[in-house]
Amino acid sequence: MERMSLDQRVQAFMRVPRIGVVGVSAGDRGHQAGNAIYRRLKSQGRTAVPIHPVLDAFDGDPCAPDLKAAQVGAVVLVTRPDLTEELVRQCPD
Repeated sequence: MERMSLDQRVQAFMRVPRIGVVGVSAGDRGHQAGNAIYRRLKSQGRTAVPIHPVLDAFDGDPCAPDLKAAQVGAVVLVTRPDLTEELVRQCPD
């Protein structure tokens, strides 16, 4: 099987109908990347799902408490390295 180029992988990722974003936070104190990514996806008409274990909503959209509840086809992880590693283990293949 031929390996996909980075551009092909990005295009495949962007075709996913629901993209979760782990790393959104209330306020923009030091967590601007997750918030910016979420807002950019939404501004492009994408169905983005904020994922946060404590927040009920982000930018007026309900938050999923975890990856399983989010029911997304792809996810952007903007988290600490130790948390990112654990979250990757939770992702299906």
